[in-house]
Amino acid sequence: VIVMTPVRSFRVSGRVLGGNDPDAVVLLQLFGPEPTLGQPVSGMRATSESLVIMNAPEGDYRLVASRSFGRSDAIGQDLKGLWADMPALVHEGTTDGWAVTLRAGVEVSGTVHVDDTGARPQTLYARLEWAGSGLGDARYVSYGATVSGGTFRIPGVRPGDYVVRVDSRGLGTALTMRTASRGTDNVADRPLRVGTESVGDIVVTMTSRTSLVSGVVRDDRSVPVAGAFVVGI
Repeated sequence: VIVMTPVRSFRVSGRVLGGNDPDAVVLLQLFGPEPTLGQPVSGMRATSESLVIMNAPEGDYRLVASRSFGRSDAIGQDLKGLWADMPALVHEGTTDGWAVTLRAGVEVSGTVHVDDTGARPQTLYARLEWAGSGLGDARYVSYGATVSGGTFRIPGVRPGDYVVRVDSRGLGTALTMRTASRGTDNVADRPLRVGTESVGDIVVTMTSRTSLVSGVVRDDRSVPVAGAFVVGI
């Protein structure tokens, strides 16, 4: 037996401040109050300062807003990384006059070293890879910058957890990332937490040297398995 309980819903209205660019799209979403965002209960996209969310169920929420460019579902890098994350109460008498002020994302920067001084390196590109938590659609946003003079600066990064990646592109010696760290923290395999302050002092080491891993694949009876594939991730 499925029991369905009616829930009151409201029309929410207000203003979005700080993102009034004619080519900007602001995504507004209501999430449950738990720390893990999960799926939004309601949301809308706005292309002006007006904020209207229809049929928002009554309850206590977090309102998450983020800005992207283009009047479509294609999401590109916002160099300012405007965002908002605030409590949102949807109850009788609390649904009008909301003011959502967008804040700018922060800069993530660091240095890149090549451990093979004789190598003629390719163009290097630093990027942040979404690590499973952050604001709304952060997983679809591209954060990256070309390494210039051994340094990189990635602007407009919204709060969330990311891992650091540096790729080599174009002509020259193929390089792969050996390590990425910030102090004693490994930010290549463990997430880098980005909050409301700029993050610097990331050190990345690239190498042209490769390693060989060898062994034997056996089944549960210790018999070698012919034709098995081993994949490193």
